[in-house]
Amino acid sequence: MASEIAEAMASISAELPARTKATLAHLLARDLAEHAIATPNPAARLGLLLETLMQGDGAFPTVRNYETTRDRSPEKWPSASQLIRSYGTWVNAVRTAASLESAGPVRKRKTVYPTHPYSTEEVLHSVFRFRLDLGHWPTTHAEYSAWAALSRAIQLRWGKTNSRVASGSVLIARLGSIDIAVARAQGRYPRV
Repeated sequence: MASEIAEAMASISAELPARTKATLAHLLARDLAEHAIATPNPAARLGLLLETLMQGDGAFPTVRNYETTRDRSPEKWPSASQLIRSYGTWVNAVRTAASLESAGPVRKRKTVYPTHPYSTEEVLHSVFRFRLDLGHWPTTHAEYSAWAALSRAIQLRWGKTNSRVASGSVLIARLGSIDIAVARAQGRYPRV
């Protein structure tokens, strides 16, 4: 019942202040969170991940961040490994959470990525960020590309700043292959 009311309010909220709209979106996410385990809808299992995503200021939600939030939550939530089993990969689980209609407000200011070319250092840093976010180095171009596209979309939707993440095509254009990019990034950045 609360979800239907919140959705109805959000749909007619054109005249409401932005803060009220954001509060409604947050309440809707909480409602999803409270019913995540009991609801047969697999997307409802993503309530806590959605909350982690919305509160991350545009940062890609890591498994570690999710598990920390899950440990602090009084509700029982699926573990990151359960979400990975359900959605295939952590990136797919995050993508599904980000695509939910209740994913909250988009930041007001319209932003675009700067148009100047990526430096090799920026590409290597993007590969290192993949490592930090997912806990392992990318093994395929497709894996890196999926993460980069989602990371950029999250940053543009909820981020407070523009942090450049090189796309998969930029990585190939700059460094030739994912294997070369990973080898160079491993040599450039310390172990974590």
